[in-house]
Amino acid sequence: MTLRHYSRAELARVYDNVLGELLPGRSVQSVTELSTVQRYEIGSRLQVGQKVFHYALVGVGALGLVAGWAAKIRNQQDIGFGAIPATGARVIGDRNLLLPIGAADGPAQDGSFPVDYLRGGTVTVRPAGFTFNVGITRHPAKVAGAGTLLVQLDSPIPVAVAVANQVEGIASIYANVVQDQDAMPVVNWQAVVGMPMLVAPAGSFVWLQTWGPIAAIGALTVGAAVDQRAVYANANSALDVFATDGGIGQYIGYVMASGNVPGGQGAPFVFLQLDP
Repeated sequence: MTLRHYSRAELARVYDNVLGELLPGRSVQSVTELSTVQRYEIGSRLQVGQKVFHYALVGVGALGLVAGWAAKIRNQQDIGFGAIPATGARVIGDRNLLLPIGAADGPAQDGSFPVDYLRGGTVTVRPAGFTFNVGITRHPAKVAGAGTLLVQLDSPIPVAVAVANQVEGIASIYANVVQDQDAMPVVNWQAVVGMPMLVAPAGSFVWLQTWGPIAAIGALTVGAAVDQRAVYANANSALDVFATDGGIGQYIGYVMASGNVPGGQGAPFVFLQLDP
């Protein structure tokens, strides 16, 4: 057995996973504080006791977030289903991919991408007889319209990629979060990703709670019956019971405890289970 000390880089990764990955030269931001300047990497994780938070940007031009009302991903998918372009072939071990961009892709649905908007996001590629998924670390800006985008990856690709292989991608789920009515194209297509602890205007950076006990807006039926322990988000991002919105909805946690009188309180104690 070989003994060694952890490196500074390894220890930094542990710290970042508990305290958030602070950007160089930026000051600390608490979970009850907003910022108009990005202080942490999007998607950074912060733990406070049982509670876990992730750092997010509230969609620019949107209505902003309401405390206790779940945040949703704004866009359905940032890079639609397509094919690796003519100059996009890659060999095993490469750490970049050339992605096809449609005229309706991107955060503004016009084919444009701000620099590093997809950082922390994911791309899925389907070579013949194989499928792999890899993270995105950086990329240049892209102007509006169809075209291509060269993205750098967080790990080497495991198999060769050929021209015309299927590919699609998404940004970090925390890169563009909104209220339910601002989700694109329609509210019930988008996933809930976290719970804001305070009102967060459009364009602000905020910590979203993703795990642990929460206070949230919910239907009176949540936790009101002995068989109502599972908690779902309905199309409007409010806490609800299974299938009350005409569909399955999204499971987001469970009732920890509710009042002694069934239905005798606005919302029970709920343990959020989105992103630990």
